[in-house]
Amino acid sequence: MSIGVADDDDVGYAYRIGVDARGNYTGLAGLHNPARIDAPTFNGEAKFAGTASMRIIDRLTPQSSFAQSVPFTAPIVVRVDLAEGTFAGRTSPPSSSADWQLTFNGTFSGGDMTGTSRLTGLRFDTSGAFLGRAGDEKAIGAFHGNNSEDVYAGGLIATR
Repeated sequence: MSIGVADDDDVGYAYRIGVDARGNYTGLAGLHNPARIDAPTFNGEAKFAGTASMRIIDRLTPQSSFAQSVPFTAPIVVRVDLAEGTFAGRTSPPSSSADWQLTFNGTFSGGDMTGTSRLTGLRFDTSGAFLGRAGDEKAIGAFHGNNSEDVYAGGLIATR
């Protein structure tokens, strides 16, 4: 399954979750038109708020002949610190133990965010990659990860 999301400026993300050529479940994500977001001119810290969406395949087993791709959408906050050269973010806390929570962090330089993501939930704790871009008014991100039992991929758009 492939999904793409873009705002009115045609800036956003795309992701795909499914089965690769070897028959393994996998997820990939990337940015759409990140160069349209100029490097930030603000000093200090900035907070962006928006929405993250992703697909998740939870608890795969070799005995299972069927796996379900589950959608997940949540409010998200991204904090960028120009002085420290870092960024961090998370979705709102889960409303129940069955929900998932995405957290991410890494380095920030010239508008680019590079780091790691982690998706946790009931019987779910999987880490992966995060990449993004933030400017004065907007931040976008893409993330994906997998282990032998779980897969996730998605993205975010947030404004300041």
